[in-house]
Parts: sequence; C-alpha cells; structure tokens
Amino acid sequence: MLLVLVTMIFFLFYAGINQTVESPESAASVCSFSVFRQTANYSSSGYLRGDGTWRRNSKGQPSRFYPALCNLVYGVNIPSEMVTTCLLRQNVRYIAVLGDSNGLRYFSALHWHLSQTRGVDCTPIARSSVINWAGEGDTSYVVHRCQCGPTVSGQCVIHFVEQLQHSFAHTRCRVKNSKTGSSLSVAIEFVTVIHTIDWTNMTRLAGCQRGSQEPVIPTTSDTFHRFLLAEFFADPVPDLFIVFGNAHDRMPLRQLSSDIDAFAEMIDRYIRAPTRLIFLSKFAEDVTRKPKYWRELRYEYGTMTRLEWLDAANRIMYKKMRRRFLDTGRLLLFPDLLQMSQPVLADFNVDGVHMKREWYRHVMSYILQTLCTAAYSRPKVEAPSKVQNDRKITKI
Repeated sequence: MLLVLVTMIFFLFYAGINQTVESPESAASVCSFSVFRQTANYSSSGYLRGDGTWRRNSKGQPSRFYPALCNLVYGVNIPSEMVTTCLLRQNVRYIAVLGDSNGLRYFSALHWHLSQTRGVDCTPIARSSVINWAGEGDTSYVVHRCQCGPTVSGQCVIHFVEQLQHSFAHTRCRVKNSKTGSSLSVAIEFVTVIHTIDWTNMTRLAGCQRGSQEPVIPTTSDTFHRFLLAEFFADPVPDLFIVFGNAHDRMPLRQLSSDIDAFAEMIDRYIRAPTRLIFLSKFAEDVTRKPKYWRELRYEYGTMTRLEWLDAANRIMYKKMRRRFLDTGRLLLFPDLLQMSQPVLADFNVDGVHMKREWYRHVMSYILQTLCTAAYSRPKVEAPSKVQNDRKITKI
C-alpha cells in the first residue's frame, strides 16, 4: 500500500510539472486566438502545443496540416471571401512584419496569399537597404515620421547593414468587397531584425532627418527594436505586428530569457490598443543540412543540441509571455512552430535554417485563418478522412 501511495504521489507530481494541459473545448474548437488564450490559461507554462497531422497528396508531398490543438477549417488555400471579409470587418489597414531572412519569406507568403485573393490587388514587393528622404512622396509605402527634437518633425531614416542581409520590404494591397462596394488600402511592411533583441550598432545607422538636405540625428534608443517600436512605427502606428522567432539566437538561455524580458517591456510600453502583436516561436532546423562546424556545435555550455536549445528557447518564451497573453488583447501567442515543422523537415528544409516556400505559405494560412475566425462566419470543419488524394499520414 505504501509503495502504491508513493508511486501515485510521484506520478501526480511529475504530471503536474510537465503537463501541457489544454482546455476541454480546445480540440473541438475552430482555431482562434481565443482558443489559444483559453488553452494557455489551463497551463502554468502557457505552452501552446503545435503538434498535429500532416496529410500527403498522391505524390507524397505534404498538402494539409491538421493541428492537434484545434480545428483548422482550410488548408493552404483560403477562400477569397474569408480574407476580404476579415480585413474589411477588422479594418486592418497597416501590417508590420518583423523577422530575419525567414521572416522575409513569411512576408512574401502573406503577399502571395493576398495576391491570389479575388477582390485584392497588391503591388509587387519592393525592397531597399536604405530608407531616407529619397522615398518621400512614394505612395507605395508609408512614410514614417519621427520627432527631431521636442517640436520639430522629420522622417525616420535607416541605413541597413547589407552584409547582414538587413532590408526593408513593402507592398500595398487594395481590398474591395464586390457586394457592398466597400474598400480599403492595406500597407504591409517588413523590417529585418536578426535577434530577439538587436543589441547592435544598427542604432548608429538609424535616426531622424528634418529634411532631405539636413544631417541625420542619430536615435537615442538603446536597441534597434526600441527604435522601431518607439520611433519608426510610432507614426503612423500599424494595426497589426507579426513578429517571427529567428534563427540567429544562440546565446545561453539565461541571456535569452533576459532579452525576452526586454522585448516584453517594449510591448508593454509601446503597443497600445487597438494595435495587436502576434508573437511566433522558432521553428525546427535540420542540422544534417548544415556545414560541418554547425552540425557539431553544442549549445548551453555544451549540454544541448540545436533542437534541444530551440525547444527550450520556445518554452521560455511561452512562459515569459503567458501572463501578458492572458491579461491583454494586445499580445497574441501562436502554437509552437517547432513541433509543427519537425515532421516535414526532410520535405521542406533547404539548407538547415530555411524552408521551401510551401512551408511559409502553410504557416501564413494558419495565421490568417486564426486571425480571421472572429470576423467570418465559418462552415462546418472538414474531416481529415474526406480530404481527396491523401494517402500518407505523418504524426508526432
């Protein structure tokens, strides 16, 4: 009896510290940030599981992802009516995407989804390594205004470091509802950020300029992230930020934890309703495709592989952000992309850290459907067994 009692106590304790509990309703609910928030509320870590089932088509290629956490109504292709209804009803006029080279690929996937949507007309993506007065009057993107001193306004200036592949990309989409005639213009911008917090000399290359012939007044922000949130995106303010986890972080987890705290402080200080910020985790990397040096590298003082470090980093992020996700509508957390990506690394991964375009389109479809759930009347969820041309199932 004593042995049974001790065993039960141990089991309950172990389950309590390792659980990723989901709410009873989550698995039967259509994917939405409300469902994710409800799920995070049931877990002390705030962890949002990202596992699920990948269905493959007759050619053996991943064609559809079914999350375990919730029901995803559509696959990679979303009905045009859903997208246009969502943008119009939520009045989303300005989207800012932050991330590294993978983030740029997600930005391109967003542009792809909107460009193939009936009722949406997007300009081609334009990229630049310099943002200055030369772009004044260009209606294809938003001109950002800065305060050059206490009373004088100017334009934000950034000179990206090209060898680090920093860049600014932008597009503008016209959204129109053919039935009601209502329309709006959506500006979408991407700015490269390399780490969770860029404690780099990028701040020396950013600032405010009163006029095209005036010298640049360097920013006083301590990090590039603070410059972006406090100055560059302060006027005008985006309706939605989408921030993607990066592949460049490799510091000890204690330092990463501190950087996440610093970014969270900026969210608290600079993101104000109705602006929302979607924060996404890092996805898995295929170490076997990396050069020999990176294949053999160990992390956290030699105690972790890359995948182990990425998993630990994601879980720290969820735990740090949980309370903000539960307490405010400004911060939105998304399920773990590492779990979603692991089963299809052999199919999608290109060089160890980048994926084929299909991956980014799947994820962006998932994000858009989650974001738009509340703004669209949804049909009955399609059962996995009814998907045509599916044959092979990959699970984790």
